[in-house]
Amino acid sequence: MKKTLSKNILFLASWYPSKVHSTLGNFCQRHAQAIATQNNVRAVYLAKDITMSEPYRIEVNEVKGVKEIICYYQKKGIAGSGYIKAFNHVVKNELLEQIHSFDLIHVNVLYRAGLLALQLKKSINLPFIITEHWTGYHNSKKVKFIQKYFSKKVAKEAARIVPVSEHLGEAMKKFGCDADYTVVPNVVDNDLFTPSLSKSEKFTFIHVSSLVDDHKNITGIISSFSETWPEIDANLLIIGDGEIAPYIKLAQKLNIPEERFTIKGEQTLPEVAAQMAASHCLILFSNYENQPCVIPEAYSAGIPVIATDVGGIKEHLTPAHGVLITKGNTHELTEAMKHVYGNIKEYDAHWLNAYSREYFSVSAVAEAYSKIYAEVI
Repeated sequence: MKKTLSKNILFLASWYPSKVHSTLGNFCQRHAQAIATQNNVRAVYLAKDITMSEPYRIEVNEVKGVKEIICYYQKKGIAGSGYIKAFNHVVKNELLEQIHSFDLIHVNVLYRAGLLALQLKKSINLPFIITEHWTGYHNSKKVKFIQKYFSKKVAKEAARIVPVSEHLGEAMKKFGCDADYTVVPNVVDNDLFTPSLSKSEKFTFIHVSSLVDDHKNITGIISSFSETWPEIDANLLIIGDGEIAPYIKLAQKLNIPEERFTIKGEQTLPEVAAQMAASHCLILFSNYENQPCVIPEAYSAGIPVIATDVGGIKEHLTPAHGVLITKGNTHELTEAMKHVYGNIKEYDAHWLNAYSREYFSVSAVAEAYSKIYAEVI
């Protein structure tokens, strides 16, 4: 049952799972679901589908308390025009009768959904906040002028910007996004990610990501493991929704025994949770990040983390959580693997799980957003 002081939230997402990409923005979806435990949430996502013959196709579903409106649209017209037209189509066909009943717009990822929020603010005076996850603010020189211009314009009108880490908030300020800031982290399903006594028979390092190498540095993980496995009795398990063939070839080239190395394609979240709980340590060797969901998910599963000191990772990674290492330093990664392997009993699974619940649980994140809503409405 919703609380009596719940708000009616129009949740506009720049990234969100759809039939075009089933895992894109799944962390945005989980934010919406957490917020829906205390508020009434209607989520809208516009997905460009080049295979469509009709101009628009709208699908409406209710998932974990969130009414989701996914509008698929053709790629036509000048850049961005199809996106705006698709939103106007949604407003006309799905939101027209309810548009004045919303208390607030909650944008998840500023560009491009923030443009829609700005349009509604100017037309019906509906305030909006922005939750941000995007890593692009850390390297503003690579951001196109048009995106910089509109991002600053939208940010200036936001009632609040909510980055998922302090580090990201500072990057956004340097980027030129002037607003009031409050940090709220990503959300974890602590009922799904739980510690397990049924561990893999052999010590297992696990990595879960998109497998994009220039971001996640999968080759660095495999290279480091090739130096580590002869000295410790451990396996490496990699899971992701990207291309796996190049990494299989790399493992073979580095003479890692087949029984020591496993790589799997896209898995469901319950499948990931089960395999994480059965593993002993998460490795994240990224070149850049903000506050990746997989780290608090590992804590919730009761396992320590080896991760690079990039983005906001160190805000939630102390020696009690695992080992923080230098970006790109494979020697440090190799030594960290040996350290965790030899000292795994020093990491308290129940403490790690409790930490995840305190900072990243559905209730903690929902409460934080309800507080922000009350402050800005």
